[in-house]
Amino acid sequence: MFRKKKPGAFHKNVFLPKRKEKRAKRGASEEKTGRPGMFFLSLFLWLVFLGTLGYLLLVSPLLLLERFSVSGNSRVSTEKLEDFFSQATSDTWLGVFSAKNYLLFRTEKFSAALLETYPEIRSARVEKRFPASLFLRVEEREAGVLWCSGGPCYLLDEENRTRESRAIIGLPEERLPVYTVIDKSGLPVDLGQPVFSYPFSTRLLALYSLLDERFGIKLEKESVTPSRFSDEVRFRAEGGYELYVNTSLEPQETIDSLALFFDGELPQEKLGELAYIDLRTENRIYYAFKNAPEEKKSEENKENAKDPKEGEKAKKKE
Repeated sequence: MFRKKKPGAFHKNVFLPKRKEKRAKRGASEEKTGRPGMFFLSLFLWLVFLGTLGYLLLVSPLLLLERFSVSGNSRVSTEKLEDFFSQATSDTWLGVFSAKNYLLFRTEKFSAALLETYPEIRSARVEKRFPASLFLRVEEREAGVLWCSGGPCYLLDEENRTRESRAIIGLPEERLPVYTVIDKSGLPVDLGQPVFSYPFSTRLLALYSLLDERFGIKLEKESVTPSRFSDEVRFRAEGGYELYVNTSLEPQETIDSLALFFDGELPQEKLGELAYIDLRTENRIYYAFKNAPEEKKSEENKENAKDPKEGEKAKKKE
């Protein structure tokens, strides 16, 4: 009924588990002893990897912008732009990281500084090309327009927004012709805000150019307006007379009306006898001689001024 236990069975059931337990404890202690070593080894390897990667990306000369190319410039020489790039990238951060680094170089900051330093440049497009090239494409202004109204003068850009003008004031003519408009109302303007809803500066420069090319009329570079809301600019020509122009009209309309006026009403040779020519009213021209009452155009010439094409057709028939 009762089975007889084999000799040593008691030792097998009692003492062997204790031996296994001792071995397990010894293995666990060895494993615990090895874990810190593996951790520090892994940490060391990661630090070496990250340090090498950081050196290659941020410190190594492999990613320094050493090749600089410029296009689209004529007023500002390539040598000046290269010098500007060298000065802009001559600093180091924390005495270690070069400003020429491909990853650290900021194109927006460089472009903004360039436009502020050289007002001759209208826009600048900066492009980085991996691993060590920088390309600069610029568009230059033909001339600058300053708006002065009861305070500091501001540069009007192509979108008629006011910009700082410290760099443009006093520029020599060969660098950039500058035309100034004085607002007699003295209304303040906000920096960076548009002054007009239409291309005022573009039309103003076009009038200077077209009047000279078409009629040989050279205007002084300083003009006057009663207010920016009047859409009116008053120029003074070299002959001493004045031109009153509506800047809300296209410049070509003003030029066509003036051409008909010279052909049908007043020979251009008599310009020196005039006090002013008033072109502010569309399809109407008023004028006055020096020391004489104001004259108004005849009805026939008014009709021609309404439609320049009809006036040209009438001339061809004659």
